[in-house]
Amino acid sequence: MTGINTFIDFFDKFDPVTTFALAFFNLILVFIVFRFTQKMSQSKLSLSPEVDLNNDEIKYKDANLDFETAFEYREDGFPVRKSPLRFNQENLYIRVKNRGELPSTKVKIQMKLKIYKTIITASLISKEGRKFLTGERKLHEIQNIDITIDYMGADEERLYSIVSLYGQVREVELVLTKIRSNGHTYFKGKSYNPTIIYHYTYPYLKNVWGEEDSRESVYGPIGSGEETEKMRKKDERYIKMQNEWYDFKQREYEEEWIEEQKKEKQQEPRFRGEID
Repeated sequence: MTGINTFIDFFDKFDPVTTFALAFFNLILVFIVFRFTQKMSQSKLSLSPEVDLNNDEIKYKDANLDFETAFEYREDGFPVRKSPLRFNQENLYIRVKNRGELPSTKVKIQMKLKIYKTIITASLISKEGRKFLTGERKLHEIQNIDITIDYMGADEERLYSIVSLYGQVREVELVLTKIRSNGHTYFKGKSYNPTIIYHYTYPYLKNVWGEEDSRESVYGPIGSGEETEKMRKKDERYIKMQNEWYDFKQREYEEEWIEEQKKEKQQEPRFRGEID
């Protein structure tokens, strides 16, 4: 009987501590459930890449251009464009949708655009004297693309232009790193296992290794980089000519405008006299 009384006395002393602990645990659980419910009910953001292969002008006009980027390289490892004509152009867009029943505020979508070039790994010459090259990709640059949206209504969607790709690089990867809205992080990518939502590859990359005329278009000028320097000087001359032409037309316009102003001033007194 004494042992039973001792056992009951122990739990009588322990009961307030247990009650407090359970109450505190329940409070934490309620808070977690509330935060989760708030997160899931306010907005359901999603985004998806869209590629336009037909250069749709209407789609481009409807898209937001605030976060659009562009690049063109003139150095070893990048394709050499021998013609100003663009081929197999891919216009990359991102469509953002709010599928929730309530609006989304302070939306931030963080992405990284990884740009790759080619480095030569081996060079072989056949018995016929043909030169064969092999190469692999190397990360050249990373551009951050952060789309910010102050407010998105329920069931609203928006289209954002990202970049136009037309064979000016070896490869491009668009990596999603974070989606945040309403004070919550809905998605966070991992650096060791990146979430690639779009991958672009130079159209003729697989067939280029043994083509004499095509190698340079992918690997860029090989060796001294003389071709790169020629193209740079050619571009500089062209830009200089364009600037000189625009300067000439601007001076011509200003001179004509000054002459028109002089004629108007000369005619004003005569008209006033006729009116008087």
